[in-house]
Amino acid sequence: MTLSTFAAVIAVLEFVIGLPLIIAPQNAADWILRHVRDDVAHRMTGMLMLCLSVSVLPHDHTVTSDLAGLIRLMALMTGIKGLVICWWSARRVKILESVLSSTLRQRLLGILALTVSGLFTAAAIALR
Repeated sequence: MTLSTFAAVIAVLEFVIGLPLIIAPQNAADWILRHVRDDVAHRMTGMLMLCLSVSVLPHDHTVTSDLAGLIRLMALMTGIKGLVICWWSARRVKILESVLSSTLRQRLLGILALTVSGLFTAAAIALR
C-alpha cells in the first residue's frame, strides 16, 4: 500500500468517526462503546489496524522529517495502537468509557477527529 493510500484510508476512518461525534454526540458515543465492549469486534479492529500498518511499512520504514516520514510514523503508531487493542482491549474500554462520558468531550473528540481527517486528506493529496 502506498503512503497516500494509507493517508486517505485514515482520513476516511477519522471522518466517519468524527462527524457523528459532532452532529449526534451521544448516539455516536453509544455506538463506539457498543463496538468496543464487543471483545471480538474490538480485537478485530486492532488486528485490522495492525494489518493496515504492516501493509505500509515494509516498503520503507524510515521515519524522516518530511511528509512521507511523518506518515510512516503514523503508520507505525497505528500498528502499535492495533497491538494495544489486541492485547489490552479491556483497559482501552475503560479509558473510552471515561473519555466519552461527557458531551463536551465527545464533541471535542469529533472536532479533533475531523481535523486529523483534514490533515490526512491533505497529506494523501500531497503524496500523490
